Amino acid sequence: MNSLVTFKQEDVNNTYINFILYLSAMSNKCWIFFLIMALHLASFAQNEYMNGFSIDYKNRHDRIFEIQGTLSLGSYFAGVRKLNSYKIDIEKRWYWGYALRINGGSSSGGNFLTANPSITRKSSSILAVLSEPDPFSTDTLQPSRILGGEGAFQIFFQRIINPQIDISFLIDVAGLNFGIPATAAVNSSAQGAPDAVIVTPSLLSLNLFSDHSRGNIKYELLVRYWLNHKWGLSGGPAYCFRELRSGTPIAEAQRFRRKQVMFNLALVWAPYHKKYKD
Repeated sequence: MNSLVTFKQEDVNNTYINFILYLSAMSNKCWIFFLIMALHLASFAQNEYMNGFSIDYKNRHDRIFEIQGTLSLGSYFAGVRKLNSYKIDIEKRWYWGYALRINGGSSSGGNFLTANPSITRKSSSILAVLSEPDPFSTDTLQPSRILGGEGAFQIFFQRIINPQIDISFLIDVAGLNFGIPATAAVNSSAQGAPDAVIVTPSLLSLNLFSDHSRGNIKYELLVRYWLNHKWGLSGGPAYCFRELRSGTPIAEAQRFRRKQVMFNLALVWAPYHKKYKD
């Protein structure tokens, strides 16, 4: 006689969550954790999406603006962003797109570590991103308050959960940075190292998905909630690389980087959007 084995949906979800946490712990990469969680949330909401009311996708939120704030301990930034998205699948649930953002603000505190790949890792290969840091140098900079800004080109992937909620994962590709020169205290064991140097943000940003990346790089996971057909709110964590350049080399290094997790909160505006068709 055949026996029927049943599984509760809660058990499946709990097993899936534990598997996600295991992968993120093994990878030890915050941006990978953000991406995996975004995919999980999108899949978890599939049933609710299928049972939701219909959407007129010709009037979807494919061109939107954001007024954004990014906060962390000792750091705060504000800016604007323009996003354009395009469908990927036939069901029109997955989208990709690009965005342009401009941010400015202030940061203070924290140590900036040597950023040169040949110094920070045994291998200067781009594959070094898969291994744990093994620094040759422990030189650090502790800058006073940094005032500056940045402009960046981003790509993103978006999942429509229902007419009110969508999830996006955004990645900086390249950008420009500017800022006011500041004084930074030097902590170095190198002979003849200065006690302090003048630092500025690195001019160019380029994301190579490794320690070869240059400048200020940002990975963002955003959950967007639409209050009505034109206005919404979004928020979520951001994993940020912030890089400073020293005018005086310290143990052959001039680039110093700090990695930190910040939080985004934004007001969203869709000026070209029309009401949903129920």
